[in-house]
Amino acid sequence: MSVTSQQEHQYERAKISSLRERYLATDVMEKVHHDPGYAEKVALLEKALAGTQDWILDVGANTCGESEYLTTRGYKIIANDINEVALEISRDRCAHFGRPAPKYLVSDAQNLQLGNECVSFVIFNESLHHMPDAAGALAQAARVLKPGGRVFLYEPYAYNPYRRLSEVRDYFRGTVEKSFGVGQLRLLLAEAGLEVVSLQRHVCSVSEWKLTEFNPVHRVLRRLYIRVSKRMLWLFGNLMVLAEKPAANPLRCHVNETVRRAS
Repeated sequence: MSVTSQQEHQYERAKISSLRERYLATDVMEKVHHDPGYAEKVALLEKALAGTQDWILDVGANTCGESEYLTTRGYKIIANDINEVALEISRDRCAHFGRPAPKYLVSDAQNLQLGNECVSFVIFNESLHHMPDAAGALAQAARVLKPGGRVFLYEPYAYNPYRRLSEVRDYFRGTVEKSFGVGQLRLLLAEAGLEVVSLQRHVCSVSEWKLTEFNPVHRVLRRLYIRVSKRMLWLFGNLMVLAEKPAANPLRCHVNETVRRAS
């Protein structure tokens, strides 16, 4: 028996709500400057997005830290998540720190409330593995993506033994935790009509912000795990993929009006 989208929604609402004050107090720009692990994470996104001037959809954006940062860098971001509480935190945080906010779209990624061919880039930054129907989410991404547009994915590797253990643990918590094999992810993208441009193994340095949630022993173990993972990418490395929707005749879509109605 699998975890449903509704169960995942309930779990994430409760989790994010319990951390609301911490998220609101976190200045994303300061975090990028003082947390090397987080800075590495956003740098990967910026490298993938380089030159994109049209709309970018961040699927499963959660509390939108990366979306907020990219917005300050001039990118046109639509931050999407099924969890309205997470998006509200981002909206309030942007207002608190006096920064421009991304557009917000409360919607299930497996049934995106956007028209066809509206965006030029779609991001799944550690989010696809939280979705009960990964194939459906990628199909929706391909639908809203303009011909010639690209998709960036950063997802856990299926044969990492640590991931297998965490998937079992999180199933009993009532949340979705998946991982993907290389062949499986290639097949999912192909079935969605997306062509793989590049596929690499990568492990980000540990985020200091996240480490503060752990006890001292867990912190040491986490640092050790990341160190080992970087040396054994073939087993522990996450899958970092760039895929493209083949060029064709684009359909018209007024994304500003669509997002304004959904926000």
